[in-house]
Amino acid sequence: MTGHLSVALITLLFLVSTGIKIKAVESNGNFNNNSDPGSSITNWSSGWPSGGVDGWNYVGRVSSSSAVYLGNGWVITAAHVGAGDFTLNGTVYSLISGTATSLTGGDIDAVLFKVASPPSLPALTIRYLPPVPFTGQSGASQVALIGYGGGSETWGFNTVNSIDQSTEIQGHLSTDFSTTTGTFTIGTMSITNPAVVGGGDSGGGDFIYNAATSGWELAGINEATEGGNESYFIQLSAYAQQIVDIAGLSVSPVILNQPVGNSVNAGTPVSFSVGVYGSDPFSYQWSKNGTNISGATSGTYTLSSTSLTDAGVYTVLVVNASGTITSTNATLAVSSLTIAPLNPSVVITLGQPVTFSASATGAGPFTYQWMKDGTAISGATSSSYTISSVSAGDQAGYTVAVSNTFGTVTSTSSELIPVVSQQQVYLGQTASFTVSPAGDGPFTYQWEFAGTTISGATSATYSIANTTDTSTGIYSVIVTSSAGSTTSNFGLVVNTPEDSPTMPPWALLSLAILLGWFAAVNLVRSPKAASSLPHVSSRS
Repeated sequence: MTGHLSVALITLLFLVSTGIKIKAVESNGNFNNNSDPGSSITNWSSGWPSGGVDGWNYVGRVSSSSAVYLGNGWVITAAHVGAGDFTLNGTVYSLISGTATSLTGGDIDAVLFKVASPPSLPALTIRYLPPVPFTGQSGASQVALIGYGGGSETWGFNTVNSIDQSTEIQGHLSTDFSTTTGTFTIGTMSITNPAVVGGGDSGGGDFIYNAATSGWELAGINEATEGGNESYFIQLSAYAQQIVDIAGLSVSPVILNQPVGNSVNAGTPVSFSVGVYGSDPFSYQWSKNGTNISGATSGTYTLSSTSLTDAGVYTVLVVNASGTITSTNATLAVSSLTIAPLNPSVVITLGQPVTFSASATGAGPFTYQWMKDGTAISGATSSSYTISSVSAGDQAGYTVAVSNTFGTVTSTSSELIPVVSQQQVYLGQTASFTVSPAGDGPFTYQWEFAGTTISGATSATYSIANTTDTSTGIYSVIVTSSAGSTTSNFGLVVNTPEDSPTMPPWALLSLAILLGWFAAVNLVRSPKAASSLPHVSSRS
């Protein structure tokens, strides 16, 4: 763009002398002065958007540099330009003291401020999407640069060259995009020797055409030029919501991130969320199959445990003071994959085999993965898992994850408890456990029942003199020596009289008759033998 070269050089020398890092600024390329370009400009070929740039009447001056009117009395410019009285279309609007506001989230070379008795212009649209760099294909962003190069309004078209998040410009490291002069051809669109930022253009506006809305959006602020052929612009997309909030702009909601559908098994949690841009505050209403969901009025809707009836099409209506928008459809499919509960506790004698089996129902085919204490067991990928000889190290909780095309469901846990032996006694009988450790002693012992320490049980043998119905369970002994500790488990089952085998009355009567007949026959045959028979007593 144009500008007084002497002014640019003096400014450059001043900034260098003060230690501020700035790219060289100069002007070249094609541009028009003080007129809406329309479609008659020399560097606007077939295929470029027709009509005037919406931001043409919004770019004014602060001192000898540029600034952009946003709306609602707010102005934005480069921070190195600074806040001040704002001149737009020949009218001076006074700075309201104390309103200068910096953007956060990066060392950005931009500042906003408010002016008194502002112009009656509608708010600009701030571009919330980053520019698309030129790659030789269609879709690259075309940028209209508008500034006040040395005092006269100037503009020119460029194509975005790159997005740079690390280059230090004007002493700042904010995200910038850049354009390069030359000839660009995108399909039928062609531009030769576009304009670059010149002296006095800093703080001016960079507008990108949005074909979806057929309008121009403020995408950046003029910042600097390097070597006269590559210009840098402060990228506003990362700060769009901040700018809207600070300036109180009236912007209808725009959905940046649409809710995403899913296919899951019943019982799986699912969340739908939406990302929006526009004027705060927003309100939300989620719907399923076109019917509002009671209480679903935040930016995220969560089903903590899905059921088959949750399948359907979900959308969200977003509303603010400026307008409404409805999201695209998010379809949820739910399958009925279930796994029968595993045996919660399996007690196995050391050295014996054990097999866990999964019974899954639902939409197959299924894949399986067995896990030990939550860690996948290598190679355990069938519907059953067998340990051929149980050892003490196999004690753990075993689960299986069953998957289909809808997702994965994990079974309940089965606790495997290896025991040295399993003992069965009847109610009131004595039970006794003994451990004989190998290795170098001395040894200390501590017996536990169901994980709870048994007071005083500190010898190699633990006995229960009179078992009760509460004595059934797992008994463990922790044996400790100077080499460390080891634990051994023992199983005990206390049977009540009702647990013993019984005979029906008719069988007992038949047995009594048979025994009586057998005894009578023997007495007749051998009278002397009767005196030598043992006394038999019965008890219940």
